[in-house]
Amino acid sequence: LRYIPHRVQPAQEHAAFLPGFGASQAAIYASIFLKKAKADYFLILSGAINTIAMVLSLTTFIVLQKARNGSIIAISNYVTIVTQNHIIVLCLIMVIVGSISMILGARISHLFVKILARVSYRGIIMTVISLLVVLVVYFDGGFGFIVLLCATSFGILSQKIGVSKHYLLGCLVLPTIFYLL
Repeated sequence: LRYIPHRVQPAQEHAAFLPGFGASQAAIYASIFLKKAKADYFLILSGAINTIAMVLSLTTFIVLQKARNGSIIAISNYVTIVTQNHIIVLCLIMVIVGSISMILGARISHLFVKILARVSYRGIIMTVISLLVVLVVYFDGGFGFIVLLCATSFGILSQKIGVSKHYLLGCLVLPTIFYLL
């Protein structure tokens, strides 16, 4: 929250309305009701929920002048009064960029699968872990590192005892609800 400009009241991304409840969690619960729970359906559902959340955030900004996520906060730094022309331009941009990304994603994904088949999976994981540790220590110091160790321990423990990791979201939801009260 410290990086958000002071003139914009920060609001949590809610997968539409719940604090700490994101598109992945919404897709997990929604996929329970799907008969064919394949990975493709989950990815499509997650993408659709993200799109809906973004449109809802944009609508909230237009109607209430309240930013709900980082993208809208960035827009609000440049646009203080939203006109009908702004809405038309933003909708056109969303349609054009969405269409291009869908086409490119479908074509490029096959290339990435071939490349990733040649790369050491363990090497990628160790690189990502190292990068995360360095970034956490750089930005948040020792306290951030302790939080990272605790979060990692909870994640490993939930995997070992067979509990789905999305239940760990309670660690974020409860403090967020108390903060917003």
